[in-house]
Amino acid sequence: MLFRFCMILLVFFAFGCAGFSHPAILNTPLAHPMIPSSVRIQFTGFGFYEKEKQMLRESILESGYKEEINADLLLEIKLEEVEHHYEKTNLHRLNFVFSLVSATIIPYQIYTDHKITYRYAKEKVIKESEYGLRLSQYRGILVLLISPFYWPSSGFYQSIDETWTRELQGR
Repeated sequence: MLFRFCMILLVFFAFGCAGFSHPAILNTPLAHPMIPSSVRIQFTGFGFYEKEKQMLRESILESGYKEEINADLLLEIKLEEVEHHYEKTNLHRLNFVFSLVSATIIPYQIYTDHKITYRYAKEKVIKESEYGLRLSQYRGILVLLISPFYWPSSGFYQSIDETWTRELQGR
């Protein structure tokens, strides 16, 4: 009986998940946008995000850049996960306990933070921009109804796409 309860709880934690992206934050000073040209594109840190990597590559190519293996200009895109530090750690732990005790009727909220860096280089770095990304995720039974519409990976890709749009505009 306890095993079944734990399995049901695990299913709701796994599938009852919704993610909401926050606006991307520019962590570096503003710089002039680069003029689209031929580039070698190198992705770093996208190991678990293959779908997002391919979608970003398509956005880059649609914006006027041409990918060539022998191009002089390198566009390196680096994605890093940043550990989130909760300001009120005890409140976060209490939320987890209440979520477990209520059998996930009270949703459990977590944040995932990433930073994405766009680096342009020939012999040396010409331009570098760094953006902070944050995704709020809620897990629980009540979230199960909206999870198909707010799945975390779609919210995460929207944040990544927003950074590329801002990179093109130089903002």
